[in-house]
Amino acid sequence: MKKVVLTVVAGLAMHVTFAQKAELTSAILDFRNGKLDKAKTEIDNASKHEKSAAMSKTWFYRGEIYSALIDNPVYKKNAPADAPKIAYDAYAKYLSMDPKGEFAKTAAEKQKNLYFVIVNQGVNEHNAKEYDKALASFMQAASIKPQDTTAYVYAVNTAGVKEDLAKEKELHRKLIELNHQPLEHYIRMIYITDVKEKNPEGALKLVQEALTKYPSDKDLLREEARLYLDTGKGKEAIAKLENAANAETDPKLKSNYYAIIGNLQEKNKNADAAVAAYKKAIEIDANNYEAQYNLGAYYNNKAADIYVRTNKMDFATYQKQGKKLEDQAKGLILQAVPHFETALKLQPTDRSTMQTLSQMYAKLGRNADAERMNKMLDATPKK
Repeated sequence: MKKVVLTVVAGLAMHVTFAQKAELTSAILDFRNGKLDKAKTEIDNASKHEKSAAMSKTWFYRGEIYSALIDNPVYKKNAPADAPKIAYDAYAKYLSMDPKGEFAKTAAEKQKNLYFVIVNQGVNEHNAKEYDKALASFMQAASIKPQDTTAYVYAVNTAGVKEDLAKEKELHRKLIELNHQPLEHYIRMIYITDVKEKNPEGALKLVQEALTKYPSDKDLLREEARLYLDTGKGKEAIAKLENAANAETDPKLKSNYYAIIGNLQEKNKNADAAVAAYKKAIEIDANNYEAQYNLGAYYNNKAADIYVRTNKMDFATYQKQGKKLEDQAKGLILQAVPHFETALKLQPTDRSTMQTLSQMYAKLGRNADAERMNKMLDATPKK
C-alpha cells in the first residue's frame, strides 16, 4: 500500500513539473507566433511556479515577451504601465542566474535599450504636456539605472515645468550627489528656496553649503552677501567678505571679493566705501570687468542725477547754478569713460557698454567717438 502511495505522489510531482515546463514552452511558442497576450499570461504563470522560476530561460523570455508588448502596435495598449521595468528586471534576473548563458549578450543589450525606451517615453509625454506621466516615466527609468544622470536631468526639468517645487529640489539634490554639474543645481535650489518659497534663511544655508565646495565662486559669494542683507545681516556679509579678501592670495579672487564688497556698499548707500572697494579691486586686477564697469557706472549715474536736476530747473535757477552743475557732471563722465573703455576691451561684444560710451562721448562733445561706438553697436548682434 505504501509503495502505491509513493508511486502516485512521485507521479503527481512529475506531472506538476512537466506542466510548469510546458507553460514555459507554450509561452515561447506563442511569443514566436506573435500571440503576445497568451504568451504574457503563460510567462507570468511560469515565473511564479517554483520549478520554471528556477530556470534562467523563463526570465529571459519574460524579458522578451514584455519587450515585445511595448513595441507591438496592437498589444502595447494593454501592456502594463511598468512593462519596460518588468522586462528590465527579467533580463537582470536571467543575467544573475546565467551570466555566461546563450542569451547573456542579448539580455545585456536589451537591458540597455529598455532604459532609453522608458526615457524616450517620458520625453514624448513631456512634449505632449502630460507632465505627471512624464515624471513617472523618468523616475521609473531612474530606478532602473540609479547612477545614470540622464533620466534625472529630464525629470528635474519636468518637475520644474509642472512647478512641483519639492520634487524639483529633491532631484537637484540627487544630481548634486551624482556630481552632475553640482554648482548649476545649487544655484537653482537657492533660487527656488529664496524666490519661490520665500525662505531667504533656507536659501542662505544652501549658499553656505555650496560655498564649502566652491569657496571662491563669485556668484555664490554675491548671493551670500545679498541674502545676508535680506535677512538683516548686512554688516556680517561685508565683514565676512573683507576677511576672505584679506586672506586670499590669488589676485583675481582677491579682486573679485573687493568688487562684491563695492557692490554691497553701494546698495547700502555707502558711496565712499563702495568707490574705495572698486578702486581696490582694480588696483589688484585691472582686468576685473565688474569692478571696472561698476565704478564707471557709479560715476555716470551720479552725472545723470545732476542732469536730471538741471533739466528740472527754471530759467533763473539754471542761470545761477546750471552751468556749474553741468561742469560737475562732465567731470564725473570724464572719470567714468576710462572704466567703461576698459570694460569694453574685456567684453568687446557687450552692447550695454557700447550704448553707455556712445552717450557719454556725445555729452563730452566727442562726436567722432560717439559715431564710432554707434557703428560698433550696429555691427554687434543683439543677444
